[in-house]
Amino acid sequence: MGSASGDQISLPEFEKESLLNGLEILFLPSNQPESEFLLMIRNGAAFDPVEKWGATLLTARMLLKDTAVRNREQLQYALQETQARFEVRVEHDAIYFYGTAPSGRLAGALQLLGEMITQPRFAEETFEQQRSQLIEKHQQQAQSLEVRTGRELASRIFVPNPYGRPVGGTAQSLAGLTLTDVKIQYRRLFMPNQAQLALYFSGDRSRLMSSMGRGWGRWVRKKALPFTFRRAPTTQGARIFLIDTPSEEGLMRWGRLSVTRSDPKYHTWKVFEQYVLLHLPEWARKVESESHIRAVPLLEAHRMPGFLELSIQAPARQLIDYLKLWRHFLKDVRQGKIDPQLFEEAKRLARLDFSNALQQSRTRLDVLLEMTLYEVGAGYVTTHGMRLDRVTPARMAQLLNSLPADDFTLVVAGPADQTRKGLEGLGKLETIASQTEEPQRH
Repeated sequence: MGSASGDQISLPEFEKESLLNGLEILFLPSNQPESEFLLMIRNGAAFDPVEKWGATLLTARMLLKDTAVRNREQLQYALQETQARFEVRVEHDAIYFYGTAPSGRLAGALQLLGEMITQPRFAEETFEQQRSQLIEKHQQQAQSLEVRTGRELASRIFVPNPYGRPVGGTAQSLAGLTLTDVKIQYRRLFMPNQAQLALYFSGDRSRLMSSMGRGWGRWVRKKALPFTFRRAPTTQGARIFLIDTPSEEGLMRWGRLSVTRSDPKYHTWKVFEQYVLLHLPEWARKVESESHIRAVPLLEAHRMPGFLELSIQAPARQLIDYLKLWRHFLKDVRQGKIDPQLFEEAKRLARLDFSNALQQSRTRLDVLLEMTLYEVGAGYVTTHGMRLDRVTPARMAQLLNSLPADDFTLVVAGPADQTRKGLEGLGKLETIASQTEEPQRH
C-alpha cells in the first residue's frame, strides 16, 4: 500500500457475503488476538423529523443499554462474558456501531450485537435516562464558544438542508421527544437491506455465517426511505454573524458550501484544505510571534454537498488581522499565485492522510463501508492517488474562480467593540447577543 506520489493505493483485501434479509457482510483477513467490527446503517440523523432533532442519536444509544431478551444487568453480564465492547456514532448520513472482542469470542459478540439491533426493549426508564444525559450535555456546552459557533455556522450555511441541524439535537428538541418517537424512528431507519457489517475474521466463515443467520436473520427487510432532502442554497452572498461576548479570547469560523464525496472536484478541495493548513504557521508569525492560536481548515463532503471551514481561535483583538490574511490568501490563489513547493507538499499530505486511514485497522473499516455509503465504488480507493496527482495549481485556482468571491458565511465570537469595525463592509452583518439566538440587524 504505497504512499509515495505516483504509487497506486491498493484496495484492502476482503470478501463479501450476504444473509437472506439483505445484510451484507465484508470479511477482512486478520490473525490478531482481538477482532474489530463495524456495522453501518445507511440512514442517519438527516432523517430526524422536523423539531424532533436528536431522535436518531437517542434511538441508537438506547439499543446498547438493554434488549427484549436481557435487562441492563443481564446485558452487562453478557458483555463481561464475551469481553465485547460496543460504541455508537451517529452522523447525518449513517449510523455506526463499532465493536471489539477477543477473536475466539467474536461469534458471541456478534450474536450480542445482533440481539441489540434486532430485539430492542425500549424501556421507559432507559429512555428517560438517555434523554436526560443528552440534555445535560447540551446544558454543559451552552457556554462553549466552540460548540455555539460551529452550530451557528452549519445552520446558516445549510438552511433548510438537514445538515444544518445538530446530530445530537438541542435541549429543546430532546425535551419534546417521546418514547413513541424513538420507536417510530427505529422502525423507519433500522433495516438489514440498508446495512453492512465489516469485520476482521480468518476462521471458519461458513460456521460464523450460520451462527449469525440464527440471530440476525430475524431482522426483517423493509422498503428504504428515499434520501431526498431540500438542498442548501448554492449562493447566499456574504453574511457575517457576530456573537458579542465579553471574553478576550475570540473565535472565527469562515465557511461555504463544498461538494459531495463523489464529485470530481473533491480531490482538488482536499489538496486546497492541506494547502491552507501549511500557511497557518506563517500567519501566526505575521500577527504575533508569541501568541498561541488554534487554527484548523476542515473539508466535509458527504452524500449531499458539505462545506469547507476555516476556524481560528485566538485573542479577539487579533481575529480581524487573521481575517485579512485569509482574504488575501484566497485572492492570491484565485490569481494563480501559488507556492509550488507548498502545493506539492499539500498533495503529499492529502495522499498521506488517506493512506493512513487505510493502514489503521479501525478507519480501514470506515473507508470500505463509505464506498457503498457515498456510491463511489472501489475506484474511490484505487484511483485516489492518481486523482490527487492530477490536481495542479491551475486547477486549484480554477476551482476558487468558479465560486463567487463574496459568497461565504462568517461567524465571529468576541467583544463587539474589538471586532465590529473590521467586519463592517464585508457583507450583511448581524450581531447576536451572547445569551440569545435573536439576531439584531445592522
